[in-house]
Amino acid sequence: MKFIITESQKEKIENSIYKYIDNLFPKEINYEFFDEDGNVGAGQDYDSIDFMDSDWDSLFRIYFENYFKNSRNFKDKHKFPYIELENEFLSKLDGYFGDRWHSVFQNWFDDRFPELNSLKFAEFDKYKKPRIQNEFN
Repeated sequence: MKFIITESQKEKIENSIYKYIDNLFPKEINYEFFDEDGNVGAGQDYDSIDFMDSDWDSLFRIYFENYFKNSRNFKDKHKFPYIELENEFLSKLDGYFGDRWHSVFQNWFDDRFPELNSLKFAEFDKYKKPRIQNEFN
């Protein structure tokens, strides 16, 4: 069933999602740049960015194509930059909003990290990580 909503209703929904995202993540978020080997990157030499809370527990990561250059077939599956949220956040956002939170998250990210707002996500982690299949299955 399709519903037609007004622009005003759409804005209210997006504002509610934005507030939920803002309350879901801690107020203090640190981030570090990493190269493909997991070393802290310097300057423009990085392949991923890890966003962490004040205890340095991971919240979400942004991956760039170079991070996966040695991983077979990964670039066929995703567009970059690719963002991956920790499951506790992803499951809440997907559970409440489906994929409607993606564009709102981009706006929240731009507001929260203005120094990084040139990053526009090509894809979110909408697919669960595939389970490794045993070759005998």
